[in-house]
Formats: sequence, structure tokens, C-alpha cells
Amino acid sequence: MGREKLIELWNDMWSEGNWVPSFPDSLAGLTAEEAAWTPDASCHSIWQEVVHVTFWRRVTLNRMAGGAPPGDEEVMKLEFAAPAIANDETWSDALAELKRSQDEIAAALQDPEQDAERILYHLIHDPYHLGRITQLRAMRGTPPKF
Repeated sequence: MGREKLIELWNDMWSEGNWVPSFPDSLAGLTAEEAAWTPDASCHSIWQEVVHVTFWRRVTLNRMAGGAPPGDEEVMKLEFAAPAIANDETWSDALAELKRSQDEIAAALQDPEQDAERILYHLIHDPYHLGRITQLRAMRGTPPKF
């Protein structure tokens, strides 16, 4: 796959969704309480799904910059971290961080010197979590618009 197609797919995944609702559509209108809800202790919340996607995008950006992968303890602690304080401000911060990660990966894709191979994994990984978000919304009776 050429870089131009990868850029197109990356941007479409955010704006159009590519067979799943986009992140903005999937997360639109959710309150902090709704985002932090989970049906039971064995399931992650929408908030945790957002944190998870953002975490792994940050790992990818760090690795692209020559950084080391996270250790097992860091992964266990942070990849599905629940919010310490679940309010509209911290939910807004989590959404802004997700958007920043989207924009930073889009910018990295524009740089022909960057090895973009790791980003291919996000084209599989991120839609899976969008599906989980859609499923959780449906369980609460507020499915996103397609």
C-alpha cells in the first residue's frame, strides 16, 4: 500500500468511519457519566476504550520517534486506565487527547522520512475499538448515528 492510500484511509477513518462509525460520530453527545459506564466489572467503559486507543497511538508515535516500547507494568497500568475523576472536564480532555493523537499520526504520515508501517496496525486496531464503543452505546440505548 502506498503512503497516499494510507493517508487517505487514516483520514477517512476519522471523518467517514470506513465501515464503522467515525470516532466523532461514535463519541458525539456522550456525557462523562455515560462514557464511564460499564455493564459489569469484566467490561471496559467507552472512556477506557478511548484511553486504550490513545495509549497505543502514543506508543506508535513514540516508537516512530525512536523511543522504546512500554514495559509490561506500564501497559497493564495505562492501556485501559479508568479515569481518576470522571467529570465532563476530564472526559473532554480524553477526547482532545484522542484528537491530538489522530492529528499527530496524520502529520507523521505526511513526512516521507517517517516509517509508517506501524500505523497500518491502527487501521485494524482502532475500528475494533470503535465497534466496542458502538456496542456499549447500544447497550445504553444511545447508539451513534451512522
